[in-house]
Amino acid sequence: PVRVYELNTSAVSSPAVMSDGKARKKTNTQNSRNMIIAGVAGFASSFIIEHLPNSIVFEPNNPEDLILKLKEHNYKLFHRQEFIDNFSRDAINRKMAESIRAYAKL
Repeated sequence: PVRVYELNTSAVSSPAVMSDGKARKKTNTQNSRNMIIAGVAGFASSFIIEHLPNSIVFEPNNPEDLILKLKEHNYKLFHRQEFIDNFSRDAINRKMAESIRAYAKL
């Protein structure tokens, strides 16, 4: 199983309701300052290391590796604007629409 934990250094959440009526927390971009701690491997590990600075990635089910990484990590507080610009819902929708237009040659 993949478990990803986010340390909330300055959580700002507000309730939102999905179209199916279930409540979900909508997180403010201020949460992009949070540190990610993830016990993952493979693509998830590569993605976090490449795109989410100020994160700790350790081997799944290896608490010794987690402790080592926690001791080695120098925590910094900063905003991940580049991640938001590349992976926000709006950015992904724009890229998808551009891809569809290019494919359809519109």
